[in-house]
Amino acid sequence: MRDKPIRILHILYKLDMGGTEKFLMNIFKNINSKEIVFDFLVHGKGAFDSEVQKLGGKIFYLDGYVNQIGIIKYKKILKCFLLTTGQKYQIIHSHVDQTSGLILSVVKRNTNAVCISHSHSVSNYNNFAVKIYKKWLQYQLNQYSDYRLACSKDAGKWLFGRNKFYVIRNGIELEKFYFKKEDRVNFRNFLGIDENTFVIGHVGRFESVKNHQFLVTMFAQYYRKDKQSKLLLIGDGSLKEHIKEQIHELGLDHAVIIIDATKEVNKYYNVMDFFVLPSYVEGFGIVAAEAQTNGLPVIVSEGVSREVNITGNVRFLSIEKPEIWIQQIINLKEQTVSRDMKIDKSYHIKSSVNKLLRLYGNIIANLNAK
Repeated sequence: MRDKPIRILHILYKLDMGGTEKFLMNIFKNINSKEIVFDFLVHGKGAFDSEVQKLGGKIFYLDGYVNQIGIIKYKKILKCFLLTTGQKYQIIHSHVDQTSGLILSVVKRNTNAVCISHSHSVSNYNNFAVKIYKKWLQYQLNQYSDYRLACSKDAGKWLFGRNKFYVIRNGIELEKFYFKKEDRVNFRNFLGIDENTFVIGHVGRFESVKNHQFLVTMFAQYYRKDKQSKLLLIGDGSLKEHIKEQIHELGLDHAVIIIDATKEVNKYYNVMDFFVLPSYVEGFGIVAAEAQTNGLPVIVSEGVSREVNITGNVRFLSIEKPEIWIQQIINLKEQTVSRDMKIDKSYHIKSSVNKLLRLYGNIIANLNAK
């Protein structure tokens, strides 16, 4: 037993309720805090901040992200942090995809830390100029990363190309997401939804990459065929008010329920009868895995990694035509589906914890041997 736990610094944009953040919090809650503790370098307040601190982690805030304050100023304040607080870390683990290239180049020049880059996406959803800039960052990333991790093979190939990487799945607490009839009844009552109403659900940040505009348009067309249906959207984000306006313009205020991002999202899956994820891109799509664990039929876009199909029951559809999604929902709705779902244990968060801890352990052992 060590006198003090090893502290590992994770770098993210914010500790909000996205897939990457949920994955890291699941890991943090399932590790032995006497052995390893996670600290975080972020760029603003987030939903998980208080939970991190309760678990013994420290949070450091940088004054602005690179796209807000520019490369020169960003590198300057990052360097200042690294030359003071950052010197105590043996391992620095970055989760901001290609921007990790910029960050790790500064880390390598100003610390002796082992650098880990972690891919959580499969594409750039940006304009041409930004894509060129990020390609340069990608080159930097592969140059300065000591270890490369990815949430899926697709995410690894996208960010690291032919360079060696390890896949650590975005594991989940499976038992937490199994279907519970009691929660279905209680939360439907809370939301004012009767048992005969067909609920299509979605969990995700209200940002352009999640493609809520398509989702609402698709539901508007579906609703014309099934007036006893509702759309349940869970999340926060910069486009939330814009999507509310779209819902209002389509006359769907009574048929769409929006819930703020919540740590009880597992209970809301029980309310749903169907789950959809029309994102432009997803490195893995942890919410689709959670929905499958709950026993829900799932449709995702072709931009979602195929590796999210952990049950073999996920349909991958083009987002070019909403009517294709509507027909698939109608077809699957008519089938009797058991919500009693048992998922392979390799998708459990404990499997992800074990893989990550083995990596950290090997790194520390190598450092101590020098």
